[in-house]
Order: sequence, then structure tokens, then C-alpha cells
Amino acid sequence: MNGQNISLNLRVVSGGNISYIFNSLTKYQTGITYEDWTRLQIFFNDTTNAGDPSPSTTGWELKVRAIQNGIMSDGGNPNLDTELIEIRPKIAAGGNSTNVNLTNINLTNGFQTIVEGDGNQIILEEVFISYDCGVDPSPKILNNPPDFYYVDLEFKISARP
Repeated sequence: MNGQNISLNLRVVSGGNISYIFNSLTKYQTGITYEDWTRLQIFFNDTTNAGDPSPSTTGWELKVRAIQNGIMSDGGNPNLDTELIEIRPKIAAGGNSTNVNLTNINLTNGFQTIVEGDGNQIILEEVFISYDCGVDPSPKILNNPPDFYYVDLEFKISARP
């Protein structure tokens, strides 16, 4: 019986911080969108010690959560609800997985799966993540004080059994 070797690596290439400055009527009415703001690289390899290409997992999953309980205000105003932020992932063209599930979510402070990849032996994926805050169909930001708002995200990659 050979042991399994599972290698997982998640690298934030760009867009590790997200800030929202609501300081104009247009931003309050239409929200703020950051298209392909965060770029992540995911490396996944699943083999046995003997080099058997039979994977021991069904693939990998990428999860995200807000570290804080709310979108924080820099000016001392009340926090905004994290669910005002919609997260939209996509895989870069020419991705290596043959079967990828992408899920748009509204952000919470509990981990939620946004990308699931298949059990290919070796993959290197680039994931781009877009963010909408206060954009339809999300509730509008009106009636909140103008401020610099920010949220810290935590991404987690793991093998699926």
C-alpha cells in the first residue's frame, strides 16, 4: 500500500485588499464593481508515493470568507453588512481542469465554496475574482454615511475527499 501525496498551493498574485469609497451619489445609486480585481494561482497535484496517477481525492475546492463581521468603516461609522458584496469567480481562459464548478456568492464571515476543480493529477489554475458592492440585485447603499469602507478576506484551498 502506497501513501498519497497531495500538494496544494494557493498564491495571491494581485488584489489582496478590497476598499470601497462611497463618496458620490452615483456610487450610492449604482454601487461599486471591481472586475477581475483579485488574481489567484492554484496548484493541485494528487499522486501516490510510487507515482501512481490514480487520485485519492475527487479534486479541490476554493473557499472564501470575510474575516470581520461586516464591511468596516474607517471613519467610525456603522459597519455595512458583508452580504452587500457579491463575489463572482472565473477561471482564466485555457484552464487545466476539465470540470470546474463556479459559484457566485454573497459574502459572509463563514467559509463558502466559490470554485471546485476536478481530480486531475496536476493542475495549475488561475482564478480571477470580481466584486460587486451595492449593485443590483443587492440592496443599495443609500442612507449610509459617506466613508472609506474595507473588508479583509480569507481564502482557503483544500482537497475534496
